[in-house]
Amino acid sequence: MTLGIVLLFLFGHGPVITDRVALNSFAPPHLVHTGDQIMFGILGFLLLSNGFLMYRGIMKDTKVPILTYITQAPVFLLHYLTQKRWRKCGTGPSSRWTRHFILFSGYITMEVLIIGFLEVFQTDVVHPFWHPTRIFGYYATVALMLISGNMLYSRWVLKKEKLHRYSDFTDIFFLILLFTAAFTGILVHIFRLSGWPIATYTIYTLHVSMVVGMLSIMLPFGKLSHLFYRPWPSS
Repeated sequence: MTLGIVLLFLFGHGPVITDRVALNSFAPPHLVHTGDQIMFGILGFLLLSNGFLMYRGIMKDTKVPILTYITQAPVFLLHYLTQKRWRKCGTGPSSRWTRHFILFSGYITMEVLIIGFLEVFQTDVVHPFWHPTRIFGYYATVALMLISGNMLYSRWVLKKEKLHRYSDFTDIFFLILLFTAAFTGILVHIFRLSGWPIATYTIYTLHVSMVVGMLSIMLPFGKLSHLFYRPWPSS
């Protein structure tokens, strides 16, 4: 998937303007936005179908009144958005929940900007610092880089902690992908503000391919999917 995105930009990009940064000419946002929506539609279908298969396998011999599903839907939404019960799983200081929540909020913020407001978020106009897309974009980037970096350090250096006794390579791999996706994203912004057109187009291609590859693996099939399948741990 990642290689396919690189090849798509390599052979299907728009005009390459080199006397200034014109990212929207190189990668027209309406086309990128359409591609994003198609990709998330496919990934959403895979996520829901995997969830349904899990539900059918677990609940096949259990009958639950339909009213229970209706009354518990707000509870599901609450725990999905706040990861509230994570604090009660007995894994140590409440600061771990704070890190978990900040990472989750940064991820959701970035997804909202990309899926809902890409044509405002990806622009050749340099908005003032206090513009909502810059504020939320900076928050999402800092949250993703800071917390994923902290979690990587915790797993590599503090790996004897009880919290990490069940960690495996996929945990570290996901955090590396998350950190790299956020890092390449802020590089696009830095290169764009610096007026470096070729560097901007190149890192933009790498950034998009990295994000697509990460989401294609981790959203419907990886551990990130637990945010949907089971947004709270057992006590």
